[in-house]
Amino acid sequence: MSDAATTLERLSTLEDLAARRDPRRDPLGWARAEAALCRALAEEGAHEERIDWLVEAAIRAADAVTARPLPIELREALLETMRRALRTLAHQDGRGRRRPRPAARSCA
Repeated sequence: MSDAATTLERLSTLEDLAARRDPRRDPLGWARAEAALCRALAEEGAHEERIDWLVEAAIRAADAVTARPLPIELREALLETMRRALRTLAHQDGRGRRRPRPAARSCA
């Protein structure tokens, strides 16, 4: 089995785990599953075929942070995975580093 297939299988397993969690019955388990999925996707990087997965994982992690009060450690872990996911997307998009903007030209 190739590394890509193993990675895809691992990510699919994490996604299934997150999908099976009920945020109303087990908010902590759900938030942990969302954090694990987002972290794994961010670590894999923003490959063309997985950009939508990474965006969705960051959004779902944001939902987990705002849905219910969470222990501070879990909340911080979710926020860090969201930052990492967004940083990964920014690097993929070429916006990883801020470039100085040219001075505005006056049309007058």
